[in-house]
Amino acid sequence: MRMKSISRAAALLLAALLCLPSVVLPSDPPSQITVTLSLAEADSGFYVMPRPYAVSADLSDVYGYDDGVDGVSMLDAVIKLHELAFGDGLTDALVIGSGGFATTFFGTPDGNVGGALNGVIPDTPFGETPLSDADTLEFFLYADEWGMDAYTWFEQDDIRTDRITVTAGEEAELRLTGTIAFGWGDWNSGEATFTDQGVSIVALDVAQSGEFDVGYCGDPLVTPESDGTFTLSFAEPGVYFISAVGYDDYYEVPIIPPLLTVEVTVWGGSGTANDPYTLGGAAALEALRDAVNGGETFAGTHFRLNRAVSLPAGWVPIGVSGTDNLFNGVFDGGGNTLSFAYGSRPLFGIIGNAAEVKNLNIFGAYIASHGLMEGFVKSNVFPSGSNAFAVIDNVTLKSGTRVKYSGFAGDNGATVFQVKISNCTVESDVKIGWDADADAPAAQAALTGPFGNSAPGVGSFIGGLAGSVTNCVSYAEVYGQSNVGGIAGYKAQSQRPFDIENCVFGGAILATGNNVGGIVGGGYIASSAPNARALRVNNCYVTGSVTGGGRVGGIVGGEETRGYNNQEVNLGRIRNNHFAGEVSAADGGAVGGIIGYMHTLNAYFIITNNYYAQGCGADRGIGTAANVNTGYENPTAVAGTEYQNTSGATLRSDDPLGADADTLAKAVTAAQLQDGTVKAWLNGGEGSFGKWAQMPGSAYPTLGYDIIVEFTLLGDFVHDPAYDGPIHTLYDGNLTEWLPKAAYTVLCDATVLDLLEQALTGAGIAWDNRGNYIYSLTKDGVTLAAASNGRLSGWMYTLNGKYSDYGVEEQPLADGDSVVFHYSDDYTKEDYWDVAQDGAAVTSAHFNSWLWWGGATLAAAAYGDDGRLLGVKLVPCTLPGDAEIGIAVPPGGCVKLMLWEDTDLMSPICRAKTITE
Repeated sequence: MRMKSISRAAALLLAALLCLPSVVLPSDPPSQITVTLSLAEADSGFYVMPRPYAVSADLSDVYGYDDGVDGVSMLDAVIKLHELAFGDGLTDALVIGSGGFATTFFGTPDGNVGGALNGVIPDTPFGETPLSDADTLEFFLYADEWGMDAYTWFEQDDIRTDRITVTAGEEAELRLTGTIAFGWGDWNSGEATFTDQGVSIVALDVAQSGEFDVGYCGDPLVTPESDGTFTLSFAEPGVYFISAVGYDDYYEVPIIPPLLTVEVTVWGGSGTANDPYTLGGAAALEALRDAVNGGETFAGTHFRLNRAVSLPAGWVPIGVSGTDNLFNGVFDGGGNTLSFAYGSRPLFGIIGNAAEVKNLNIFGAYIASHGLMEGFVKSNVFPSGSNAFAVIDNVTLKSGTRVKYSGFAGDNGATVFQVKISNCTVESDVKIGWDADADAPAAQAALTGPFGNSAPGVGSFIGGLAGSVTNCVSYAEVYGQSNVGGIAGYKAQSQRPFDIENCVFGGAILATGNNVGGIVGGGYIASSAPNARALRVNNCYVTGSVTGGGRVGGIVGGEETRGYNNQEVNLGRIRNNHFAGEVSAADGGAVGGIIGYMHTLNAYFIITNNYYAQGCGADRGIGTAANVNTGYENPTAVAGTEYQNTSGATLRSDDPLGADADTLAKAVTAAQLQDGTVKAWLNGGEGSFGKWAQMPGSAYPTLGYDIIVEFTLLGDFVHDPAYDGPIHTLYDGNLTEWLPKAAYTVLCDATVLDLLEQALTGAGIAWDNRGNYIYSLTKDGVTLAAASNGRLSGWMYTLNGKYSDYGVEEQPLADGDSVVFHYSDDYTKEDYWDVAQDGAAVTSAHFNSWLWWGGATLAAAAYGDDGRLLGVKLVPCTLPGDAEIGIAVPPGGCVKLMLWEDTDLMSPICRAKTITE
């Protein structure tokens, strides 16, 4: 087509326009967008749950409504909202008035409707408010006739949110907040207030009501604090819809319910040591179980229980015995308790030799198996020669638990498998080897024992052990037949170690067969392995009762090993143990205070520094030995013992059942057990860990542990306060710091003297202890002693801010104590009174051991409310010590306590202590 020509002027104008920068003209608005719509009513829940919906720009035209927006308007979205509920019959449900606002909304004639666009209440009508893609519109029907409600929402970490993700069992901290809305397009900037806590967080019943008309269900989940904060936690995974109901406190108007979608996942975290998978409920444990039983071992993966969990009846354990489907990761109980339904199986069916289970409490009224796991990986699962250890650490069987077989596990005597059990506890009122259904000891023949025999053995922690048990204690009742021990039943594998150290048994063993011991029942029992490693039991003690049929010992029941292998790792060692309980054999079999029976006593068995209480039920440390190989001339004849005298490394040189029996195991008196004698022997033994302790009042030594205490040393210089300066006292705060406050680690039975020795020795300060009183300290060549600065001067100490009634050798310490050892120019100026009061009566006054000189008299003077002296009671006392007084405080009056020197009753040597009614 031929174009018309243009004039020269027009051409020039066109050229000029072409030289201008290009201008991008606005594109047409989209004809359709996706927005999130919801409709709530304050007192009846949600009509429409928040969902993304496609909204067309022509909806207003289709239904004959006017809008002034070129594109999608809020009116289009309102129409879409009505379509969702009413289809295309909108005539009666939605009416827009002349001002552009709704006069009928969702069938409500008054049109009392409000709304927020992306969290802000707009002040323009529906038809004049444009929308963009991904906008969120929250509509609500006012409950108040004035159109006033509290428009609310949820925040997490101060950020508004309508969706959160948490792990089952974990807590989510949230806040309910909002503003006050007055009719459509008018709102108050003040926050909604919930100070009367008339608001509840509730769950929404979505499953039954469907998408519309969603109501509340069940009891409130939680009530927010006055600032709106609250915490939610869900035990089971799933998707939950949460809202809030109630009234704003200040305006007393209903709150518009917000909606929070909570996605609860099975596991949180990433499975690393620093960020373990978290397990918050039975469903999370079931998911772990299903994955493991399906073939996933989770080697190197970390899991952590983050709340107490009760497993359902019919629980199927994690790991399938007899298969390679086992757990080989790290399971951290987080210090929480796992509870089992009556008659349940344990947490684990089978674990691998790199698995770790720790920090877990277990409770079960009756666990019809072993208490923690039914088995361990067998040798065909891992390469031969593997030295990996399964670890069980800080696991506790809680009081009231009943376990049919062994406390934690049965037999781990596979060729390559070892287990390390440490820092574990079985509390009192726990029964091991007990059939709760029958209310009787369990029939142990139902288990497979070593080499298929019918007496597999029972222990508080494990039936058959290949590995070690360290720092464990049991107070259980343990029932069984043969190979029954307070810690472990027997040695389960010939060439793997059996080490039990620093363990305690304080319960009761009630067995019917042979090889029954307070720590371990029996050694390796197969004669086909004469070079098997022997038992090693060191630094253990037993205070409970041990009863069996025969071969019963306070520490070890029976050691079957022949002792033919002199390799260092194979030598038997039973050292530094003591037995302070009762032992007996129902069948009249061999009974020993330490060992019931030894198959062989030769040089490869190092048995030394063991002690048993006189009157415990055994008159020998070793009940009997079948064979003794010794070069001792004329060894003591013992019935049933055959003596040999062979050459070679196995030959002993002593008389272990006669003249030298006390070297192996010595009977001791109750006084020796109590007065520290046995403690000193145990600490001095070869291989002793050197931390045996004698707690105040204890009848026997215990396994010591470290405590941390603080110590401060405040000194002075030699001077005469009467001539050259003021008196220096702790009370006046004018002493000199010799050693600053510092933390010291001492043994649990340490005294103030022990602490002094450690602190002063480390600082190079010498001291002179004279009969439980530190007479002097020497620092940098200068000695400061009692009476150096006058007759009332000397060294003193406070314990946690108070003066003790005990001398430095007598005062025990506890974890966290603080000792201030200091000099005083005048002890009478120190505040040393510690007066007990019973109602209106003064019952006693205490004096300190540092008041070591002279005699004194305590005066208790009673005064009436008019100040008149009613009487004086003098109580002579020889210090150090206590003086008992008994004088009633008159009504409205007081009693003054004064300490006087006998030589001068007119001059008190300390300030009076006044006690009023």
